[in-house]
Amino acid sequence: MLTHYKYPAIVVVGPTGSGKSPLCDWLESHKLKQRLCSHFDFGKHLRWLADPKNQVSYLKPIEIQAIRKVLKDGTLLANGQFLIAARILDRFILEQKVGPNRLLVLNGLPRNLYQATQLQEIVDVKFIICLQCTDSVALERIRTNASGDRKGRKDDSEDEVKKRLAIFSQEILKLSNFYRERSVTIVKVTVNVDSSPETIWQHLEEMYLPL
Repeated sequence: MLTHYKYPAIVVVGPTGSGKSPLCDWLESHKLKQRLCSHFDFGKHLRWLADPKNQVSYLKPIEIQAIRKVLKDGTLLANGQFLIAARILDRFILEQKVGPNRLLVLNGLPRNLYQATQLQEIVDVKFIICLQCTDSVALERIRTNASGDRKGRKDDSEDEVKKRLAIFSQEILKLSNFYRERSVTIVKVTVNVDSSPETIWQHLEEMYLPL
């Protein structure tokens, strides 16, 4: 793991369908407060790695199988499997050349207290962006592909979505308290059915953010 330097980062959290990935893509292409951003989409990386057509040398076959299982079951990597996440993140950091002048935008990691604790050895979290919406809004955004990022997703059945919403609601309060206890600013943004990455970004640009 890359532990000699803590990489400046922000964490974007929100229920499935709230538009995390489109917002993070927007931050990467438009910057945040004139700061270059690199979007680490953990879920996208897991889906890519699970595809048999894609092969990598930095993960063992048994680790790829573990990724396929959590995607199939709609669960999270177990605490003992965090090294898999760390290796994927390390690879991304090296490829993106993340450093003092480039902000790491974390999407999908951390998802629980154990992951947040382990990430403290790798990243310096500046603040959290918490996208908030009701389950009904999340379901409608997914149904209508409001953010334009759901095409081809095979895990967007209503049952799977409700399962992920339940997992999120169980973990987000714990994560919020974890970062609040460490004096990390939590920026809350309400998301509606028609909210776009641009309107959320404009809102963030108008705010004071501890970068």
